[in-house]
Amino acid sequence: MRKYIFLLFLLSAQGLVFSSENVNFFREILEDPEQLKARVSKALERYFKSPKKLKIKFYPTKKSKLTQGYFKQIDIRFEDSQIKVLQIESAAIKFYGLKISLLKLYKTGQLRIKSLDEAKFKIRISEKALNDAIFRKKLPLKNPRLIIGNGVLGFKAYFKTLFIKSYVDTKGKLLVKDKTKVYFYPDRLKLNHIPIPGFVKRIISKKINPIINLDDFDFIKEISKIDLSNGYIELINE
Repeated sequence: MRKYIFLLFLLSAQGLVFSSENVNFFREILEDPEQLKARVSKALERYFKSPKKLKIKFYPTKKSKLTQGYFKQIDIRFEDSQIKVLQIESAAIKFYGLKISLLKLYKTGQLRIKSLDEAKFKIRISEKALNDAIFRKKLPLKNPRLIIGNGVLGFKAYFKTLFIKSYVDTKGKLLVKDKTKVYFYPDRLKLNHIPIPGFVKRIISKKINPIINLDDFDFIKEISKIDLSNGYIELINE
């Protein structure tokens, strides 16, 4: 009887109507929290587009908090996933104070983040994946290619002007804009090794940017750091 009254209290606290379905998922959480973790793990796999490898660690959280959809900390590592059209080679993410919709989880198996205290992450993207995403933008250039060096990003392509095919060669820097988007800003731009007017540089910058857009994910509020090494870019919040 006491457990039944407690379940009613949980339902009212969550603003849920009394039903056998709602009672059942609260009972499951109280009696076997591992089942809730399994459901969340499956939802995370869907959230990150079925990564090739996925490892999830749940930190101890009180049952009373779990019944609110709250987790003290969840660590996630995955490989070979996709964000929009961008292929992710690997990622390490730490969720702190994550609260999800239990109703959404139990009804549809999907993860909906209601609130999040903090998220730290390191997302690694290969040069090939970045170029595949650039190719899909259908730039007014032929064979556009980004080259990731140590701390430097280069861009090369062919550009047709007045029926003459010219070679575009530039290097530049990456900057975070609107907290979740990465923009490429050329330092210089040459056609056949001859500097050209700034408006051409601006046109190319407008077409290519943002080269990375992570605003699709609720947990990414800000990219605090970008690291470039030979063939890879890492987006970091630490």
